[in-house]
Amino acid sequence: MAYNFSLKKYANGTLQLTYYDTPIIDSLDYKKQDSIDKPDCFSPYRYDDAAAANLFPDMHLYEFGCDTPFGFVEPENIDFVMSNRNNVLKDSGEVFLSDEEIKKRHEKSVSTSLSRTVHKIYDLGRNNVWEWFFTFTLNESAVKNRCDYDECSAKVRKWFNNIRSRRCPDIRYLIVPEKHPSSGAWHFHALVSNCSGLDFKQAINNQEYRKDDIGNLILDKKGQPIRNKYFGDYLRTSYPNGDFIYNIVDFDEKRYGFTTATRVKDTRKAISYIMKYLTKELAECTFGKKRFFYSKNLEVPERSLFFSDNASLHEIIRYIECNFNVTFNKDYIKTIKINNYGYQNTVSYLEFADNVSQDVSDHPGAAFVN
Repeated sequence: MAYNFSLKKYANGTLQLTYYDTPIIDSLDYKKQDSIDKPDCFSPYRYDDAAAANLFPDMHLYEFGCDTPFGFVEPENIDFVMSNRNNVLKDSGEVFLSDEEIKKRHEKSVSTSLSRTVHKIYDLGRNNVWEWFFTFTLNESAVKNRCDYDECSAKVRKWFNNIRSRRCPDIRYLIVPEKHPSSGAWHFHALVSNCSGLDFKQAINNQEYRKDDIGNLILDKKGQPIRNKYFGDYLRTSYPNGDFIYNIVDFDEKRYGFTTATRVKDTRKAISYIMKYLTKELAECTFGKKRFFYSKNLEVPERSLFFSDNASLHEIIRYIECNFNVTFNKDYIKTIKINNYGYQNTVSYLEFADNVSQDVSDHPGAAFVN
């Protein structure tokens, strides 16, 4: 299927229209032979890649996979297959790709993979209602190596599975990892809901002296540590006023490590906060692995793909407003120019809501596609 419009409908009634200046070929239909009749204006449409090439010579295959000399490869496996193919041919004395080409393809694969992660988490985060924001820090009793991503992520996933089976059968979660820049230890941040079976306690400030972001003591002019005036007080998200921070009682500190839990009041801010951990460094060190985790009971937005070869954007906006009973948010239009390892396109995001004043989340993709 080729398309140049993507329409997502979120659970809160908002819609997001994505317009691609250069049409996209979806690899799900890349090998199929369908009708090659020219499409009607703004209607779902299928045709084969040969017909697409005739209609649009500048059409690109992007994000959904790659047609290689040894068969079609899904996007998550492109770099793995390319590298292994190259190693086999090198052993036989024949070089399939140069080291420079392997590096370029790897960088492209990492960039594309991160872009998919960003959009997936954005959709899951926006389409679900969240009650809590959790952070997990594992200790040496829980894992042998706090810098081992596989071991740490398995421990956190196991804890959530145990909670679901014992305390919260309907728990929903979306988990994103973070690698501490100085220690290399892994932390995990999660948006959570349906967890009324969990027990919480107010967190106490246990830092007697002030410390910087990496845990070093802050010293005064005489070189003496500065006492934390909030030592022993209940932790809040901000001082002197703000919401309390809690610890999860069910995440035993001696057995597992340390947790913090804060209530979510603004879904948009919560999504933006958890997505700040989606960096290129994270994509690189988790390449080929699951980069985020979520419960199977999360709801995904309804997505429809359309193709139109002659309808103006104004006509399509009117079509959406009339057929979905929504209003175009004129205050939100974001356009991104993509130039990513030979792939070029211009992508525009437009928002619709039942009320123009209704707040919508900023789309985060711009930070990762260039």
